[in-house]
Amino acid sequence: MAGAAAAFGSLDVDAIAEIEREADWIDLKRGDVLLRQGDEGDRAFVLLAGRLQATRDSPDGAPIVIGDIAVGETVGEMSLFTGERRNATVRAVRDSLLIGLPRAAVDRLLASRPEAVRHVVRVQIERVQRANEGALLRAPLTNIAVVPLDERVAAGEFCRRLTSALAAFGRAEHLDAPGFDARLDRQGIADSPEDGPEASRLTMWLDDLERAARFVVLETSARHPGWLARSVSRADVVILLGRGEGDPAVAEIERLVAREERDHPAQHFLVLLHEETAAPSGTAAWLAPRTIARHLHVRLSRADDVARVARFIAGRAVGLVMGAGGARGFAHIGLLRALGEFAIPIDMVGGTSMGAAMSAQYAMGWSRERMIDTADEIWNRLRPHQEYTLPLLSVLRGRRSGQCGRMMYGDRRIEDLWVPFFCVSSDLTDASMFVHRSGSLLEAVTASSSPPVVSVPTSVNQHLLCDGSLFNTLPVDLARESGCGTVLASRVSVPQDKEFLFDRVPTLRQVIRHKLTRRPIRYPDIMSVLLRSSMIAAVGRENAESQRADFLFAPPVEPYGLMEFTALRAIVDAGYAFATERLGEWRRSGRLALLPRESTP
Repeated sequence: MAGAAAAFGSLDVDAIAEIEREADWIDLKRGDVLLRQGDEGDRAFVLLAGRLQATRDSPDGAPIVIGDIAVGETVGEMSLFTGERRNATVRAVRDSLLIGLPRAAVDRLLASRPEAVRHVVRVQIERVQRANEGALLRAPLTNIAVVPLDERVAAGEFCRRLTSALAAFGRAEHLDAPGFDARLDRQGIADSPEDGPEASRLTMWLDDLERAARFVVLETSARHPGWLARSVSRADVVILLGRGEGDPAVAEIERLVAREERDHPAQHFLVLLHEETAAPSGTAAWLAPRTIARHLHVRLSRADDVARVARFIAGRAVGLVMGAGGARGFAHIGLLRALGEFAIPIDMVGGTSMGAAMSAQYAMGWSRERMIDTADEIWNRLRPHQEYTLPLLSVLRGRRSGQCGRMMYGDRRIEDLWVPFFCVSSDLTDASMFVHRSGSLLEAVTASSSPPVVSVPTSVNQHLLCDGSLFNTLPVDLARESGCGTVLASRVSVPQDKEFLFDRVPTLRQVIRHKLTRRPIRYPDIMSVLLRSSMIAAVGRENAESQRADFLFAPPVEPYGLMEFTALRAIVDAGYAFATERLGEWRRSGRLALLPRESTP
């Protein structure tokens, strides 16, 4: 009855015994409904084992997920307090055990135990606050079922490494069928049927293990179908483990998983294992026939690849968002260097415009040196931003820009990147924000970094897309929605741009005279004006997103112009110096301790 004590605050032995006498025991299988929206509320419940999910019907009848209920939490008590009908439907998303308390028992408990009233009210206030913030009430993931998609995949090694990585966030246990047999000292008991005579004993043993450990990694195998069924029935997340060079067709073991999950599957992750030198490819073929919450590429030779999986499971993944800002965006490279030196992991990258380009190159696995050398080659030698044309479709011709894009990104797809990536563009067709999470990397980055009028819009599925700065220059919100527990933001826009600080505008004659005499005139060119104009539209949102970041980097890039690509290395150094100083301050103050650290082999 530890769950009851957790739900109603600190209870003594007598109170727990009283609850036990009056409680009904409720055993739910995955998909079973505990409460339905609109029903009368005559009981409250305490979840002792498993996981529940609350949904509310939308106006069109489709269920909207409100959040999860974790072990130790109460369910349905609000209807008892208010007398109103149930405001949500609650069902088991994995096998669950609860106690049900009638209204009279709850009334007596709360009347005799004032501390229980305070505890329940505090829990309700926290739920309301999170709902007002728009956050789903997600219970932490505990049970992880690892399902190998073929016999050649290194499931045992992966599970051992994953368990070790999860231990950074709490006690982690690894259990396979032979290990379960050994712990209960009975050969073959792991494969015993779930409705057999030993079922209750096995369930209680696994419940106790789950309460004692923060994470339980359940390694399954097609050779042990009973253990597979038992593991999947308890899973909060199912990791489908495949070989990157393997067959992407749906495997027979997946059909067994689907049969066990019925109509209410757990979250599914797809983890593809790769050799050290093999770049991921063909991931789209793996994703097409499956419903996947997240996919990750892993090299077992690299500890931080496995640790990235662990951080997403633990809710501790670190996202880095890089903002728009033209040449000032080279400061992002300096930040990446500083984060590496401070051993801060990056589990997801995303950005807009120049931030999208820097994010894409990092996600491909480029070193900071390669990023600098490539930027120098493109912006200071090939100079696609100076390929002017008759401005009928755009100011720039685009041929040289296309060559540069193909040189950098080739035919890489977003799904095949080592680090999860997204970027933002603006949909001129729908007047909306477009988020790129799959498809051609070249297409996505080109669209995100093509200022309107300056460049020809990118056509994607008959929609015309241009620079994402029109909508979201610093997409912190998207990184958070994508499962990052911590979001770092690198902002390289400036509130007042000195490039645009002038007493008067030069005349056309003055501009022409200065061009002919090759004496530079101090006034922003048409490219700078158009780029700055596109960024102004989203300045209010950028301010708001900056406040939502857990760690904000805003390097002093005011001395450099939006199109001052010749200052590449100076801008990189400015970003590095600023980031190093900030990270040092946060480490001394203890703030940096909130971040996970990179794993080492």
